[in-house]
Amino acid sequence: TTSPPTVAAPPTAPPTAPPTAPPTAPPTAPPAPPTTVVPQIEAAAWAVYDMRLGGFLPATSNADAQLPVGSVIKLLTAQTAYAAGNPVKVAVAPPGLLIDPDESRIGIFEGQELSRDLLVRAMLIVSANDAARMLALDIAGGEAQFAELMNQQAAHLGLANTHAVNVTGLDADGQFSSANDMARLAAFLMGNQTFQL
Repeated sequence: TTSPPTVAAPPTAPPTAPPTAPPTAPPTAPPAPPTTVVPQIEAAAWAVYDMRLGGFLPATSNADAQLPVGSVIKLLTAQTAYAAGNPVKVAVAPPGLLIDPDESRIGIFEGQELSRDLLVRAMLIVSANDAARMLALDIAGGEAQFAELMNQQAAHLGLANTHAVNVTGLDADGQFSSANDMARLAAFLMGNQTFQL
């Protein structure tokens, strides 16, 4: 007898993975602008102080010009209060701390008791003119007398283009500072831990 012929199975192709999309690159952020480009600053005067280097950068404009600086003069008011010492001393508010009802204030009322350090914080954080005047009265007996102490501090710190007439920064004849002086004063104050709080 003869055996039936054998038939070979047709070859099978190995299984293939389903087609995949080509890999895409992750999205990239737009390139940063060159760091050498100085931004345009619209100000009568300005200066840049580098706290890491401890000095001014060369990019300035009218940095020593004597100009009104508004409430920034309160930095000098604060420094004068710090120099007077006794930050926990409690002062009693007299009447008439506000000249204009539209002034920035914390609403101190006559007879209210507040410590010097709290008054300094109120003056710096919300630009409170009533707090600034109360400090002046407590420390020096009046705003004009305190302004003289401010000028002594300015001279001590080498702020040659600064002169104070009042403690609030309201425009007044003879009151001025400069961008360099205010930046130098701010850098000095940053070394005071109380100022940083």
